[in-house]
Amino acid sequence: MASNFSTIEEQQFEEFANTIIQGSRNSLDSSDINMIELWIERLNTLSTMYSRLLNIQERTYYNTRISTILQLSDQLNVQIEALQDTNSNGMALSFQPTGGRYKIIILECALRLLREEGFNWSQIAEIFNVLAKTIYRRRKEFNIPDDLANYMNITDDQLDNIVKGLRAEHPFFGQVLLMGSNTFFRNKNSTSTFT
Repeated sequence: MASNFSTIEEQQFEEFANTIIQGSRNSLDSSDINMIELWIERLNTLSTMYSRLLNIQERTYYNTRISTILQLSDQLNVQIEALQDTNSNGMALSFQPTGGRYKIIILECALRLLREEGFNWSQIAEIFNVLAKTIYRRRKEFNIPDDLANYMNITDDQLDNIVKGLRAEHPFFGQVLLMGSNTFFRNKNSTSTFT
């Protein structure tokens, strides 16, 4: 790296470049993907600067620096991939960069399992701390049907017995309050109504 630079500006540029390269090397041990991506951007900018210098003045030193920067950038990209693999293994929720807003990745098996366990789509969205629209998009992406039974298989006699039991237990309930006790059925994945 010993190179004789003719101007103070060139020396300052080399100090700046060394700072970026050293910071990038230090980030190889980091587990913060955002910080690593920031260092990759800085390396790309530095590589562009050296390329422009190379266009102005042909020096083998510039070619060496550019190849060093590109190798370091590749190492950082490998580090990001490794971190994303470790973050996504065993986790039902992960984030995928798309060039803009990150895409929320939810494992199909997690959605199907929660739905089979009786959770509705809004509850599943709350579990993953995402909007219901996100769950809807993943359902469409994975072709997950909404085939969970909405009604209980209950005969009229069984329903009459339940209503009689509720009226006996709460004799002063009016029809509105009695219909409010319908939450008993909703908790069992039913939307039965009383008439």
